Amino acid sequence: EKDSDCNNSRCVYDLCRAGISGDPCEWDTDCDGLCGKGECHNGETGKGCGSDDDCANRRCVHDICRAGNNGDPCEKDSDCNNSRCVYDLCRAGISGDPCEWDTDCDGLCGKGECHNGETGKGCGSDDDCANRRCVHDICRAGNNGDPCEKDSDCN
Repeated sequence: EKDSDCNNSRCVYDLCRAGISGDPCEWDTDCDGLCGKGECHNGETGKGCGSDDDCANRRCVHDICRAGNNGDPCEKDSDCNNSRCVYDLCRAGISGDPCEWDTDCDGLCGKGECHNGETGKGCGSDDDCANRRCVHDICRAGNNGDPCEKDSDCN
């Protein structure tokens, strides 16, 4: 009923336990590896966790050790391999991915979508467009017949 009753000093739930992966646990000391959500494991992806300390890669998200790959759930940038947690998922930051800031993208973030500032993409300011021509929330080419708000919006 106490640790000293067992040869390996691991008394868990009134039974002597080996502390190997899959054994029940209450503390990390009950295991050869880590104790996460009541089970001994080595912190591998997919195992239960209560904190980042329960995971080998220190990524405990929604009580599961996550790999941090694109599409994996996340709560903060460090939960992702590429450090881009956007709207609770790890994102690649490629054209078409959702975004809040330019740092969420390989290119630019305009109107909530990653893009390279090409003509026809959504924008909120001239900075969202490669040619610096954001007119009526769309990156414009500045050709004859294109909408404009100022002379610099035209070729």
